[in-house]
Amino acid sequence: MKVREYNFKVPITFTFTELAENIARKIPPFSQPVRFVVTHVDGKYWHCEVAVIEETSFDNGIFDFVPRSFERTEKMTVVAIIPTGIGAEVGGDSGDGQAVMRLLASVSDRLITHPNTVNGADIIETTANMLYVEGSTLARFFMGSLGLLPTRANRILLAVDKRMQEDGELTSLSINAASAARMGLGANIDVVIIESPPIATILQSESGRAAGVIEGIETWYEQFAHYQNDYDAFGISSLLFSDSSIYEDYFAGKISVNPWGGIEAILTHSLSLLLNRPIAHSPMYKSMEEIALPLGVVNPEMAAEAVSKTYLHCILKGLHTSPRLITRAAELHLPGVLNAADVNCLVIPERCLGIPTLAALLQGIKVIVVRDHHNVMKVNLNTLPWKRGQLIQVENYAEAAGVIAALKGGISLDSIQRPVLHTRILEAKKEGILVSKEVYST
Repeated sequence: MKVREYNFKVPITFTFTELAENIARKIPPFSQPVRFVVTHVDGKYWHCEVAVIEETSFDNGIFDFVPRSFERTEKMTVVAIIPTGIGAEVGGDSGDGQAVMRLLASVSDRLITHPNTVNGADIIETTANMLYVEGSTLARFFMGSLGLLPTRANRILLAVDKRMQEDGELTSLSINAASAARMGLGANIDVVIIESPPIATILQSESGRAAGVIEGIETWYEQFAHYQNDYDAFGISSLLFSDSSIYEDYFAGKISVNPWGGIEAILTHSLSLLLNRPIAHSPMYKSMEEIALPLGVVNPEMAAEAVSKTYLHCILKGLHTSPRLITRAAELHLPGVLNAADVNCLVIPERCLGIPTLAALLQGIKVIVVRDHHNVMKVNLNTLPWKRGQLIQVENYAEAAGVIAALKGGISLDSIQRPVLHTRILEAKKEGILVSKEVYST
């Protein structure tokens, strides 16, 4: 099986069934979409980049939409997403979004986020009220087709890439990282060594996003499927192929988008959909010589990667308590299972349009859009048909935290912003209602 991205345009639609049908016409037969992004809008069309697994099919599609009928409000549940591989101003590098996530968690009862926002190689500073959820799982969670069951601990299987290692030293580093997580976290982790894993090649999409191609992903799938009954979550430490200079160019600031984030997202999206398990990936160095390359003092946003040998501890800690995936419709509303009805708001950088944003629009979930001067996306989210007050735009994550605190306290944003609008007066009509002209108070 091969995983790759396709670029094309489809008519703008706010019906997932129609969107899925339009995309199916653009991709090869017997292919399954695993990741969907709108890069920009052109008249009546969305320009999309869609990652697909070729030569396969499965039941849990990413466009299966189950509308929620109500919103639970007893706990403030916030979902924070910073899409991987877009060069986001905050969260575009390894670990530089962690402080922001801790801030959002401090004003939430529950913060659900994904690996890209908190992974920092050997550093991951999550809080007790954070849930670490893989990206495609988050998309299905918003769509209402999947639930999350928080857990105390998972049994983790870590698959380690052994190719191109004459002395096996890189494999030893990964095993030592797993042992360190066992001792430090008290995690239940076993390791399986893979001699000939899939070939994952780093590429850049037409929009400037980090992307890639994976050849032979069935090797990972078959290995994990064999152990599926014995483990709750799967981690991967493997090589990502690219130009030889990409590592040094990234740390030298010559590349504005983290180059390996895109291919990692494609890999984990694919395997999570195939296996219905939490999945996370850490890139592996090509050699001990590459680990020893002198980098000097790097940008603080990249520092977490510069000081690690394996990049593994973050994913092992994240997977240790990542929630279980509930996919049976009859179990989505059982006590303790979180579903789309539990989400009170989504926080996302501006111009980012994918399944979670579209699903939030249709589910009636409030969306807090944070100003971002760097990411490569080009969608004006104001053009979507939001309900009044559903889209909230802020300048930074500190302001986003203030909005969350107001929503949690049941405080209307209109009451704390200035200038204040006059109270709206509605004129009753037989056909419905008509809103009178609004004017600013003096």
